[in-house]
Amino acid sequence: MLSKLPSLMTVALLAACASTPEPQPEPAPPPVEISEAPAPPAAPPDQPPPPEKPARPEQGSGIFRISIASLDRAELAPKWVKKAEDAGYRTEVLAVEIGGKTVHRVLLPGYASLADAQAALPFVQQELAPDAWVTSRRRAPGPADAAAGAPPPDAPPPPPPDQPAADQPAN
Repeated sequence: MLSKLPSLMTVALLAACASTPEPQPEPAPPPVEISEAPAPPAAPPDQPPPPEKPARPEQGSGIFRISIASLDRAELAPKWVKKAEDAGYRTEVLAVEIGGKTVHRVLLPGYASLADAQAALPFVQQELAPDAWVTSRRRAPGPADAAAGAPPPDAPPPPPPDQPAADQPAN
């Protein structure tokens, strides 16, 4: 029997190796939920919110105006008036005599200061007329006046012809 012992041990060892349990399959991961839109990233708490778009300055009362059109025919003015009023602006049309010719200006009146009118000008240029310019009730200059060396629209009006200018001595 001792001679059979080594072979029985070998058989027992082989049987033990053959009876190892089969590995179990790993459980499936939980399903991933996909949302319709990704969540926006949260802003860091130490940063201020982004600046708001500046608001268009309001028209009130004042001598400064923005000219959006200078027309040689009066019948063209209503189209410009409608466009400006549809965009929320108050308008006026002014006939101006320039070099013996009548020009019809479509204006946005009511800015209290030159700075207010200049602040509104980029909005007007973007919304209505890229070549719009600032003027005042004292004088209605055109865009070419600045290139010609004319006084700015906020300059005081010249003295009447029967009075000498302040810087000239009286005779």
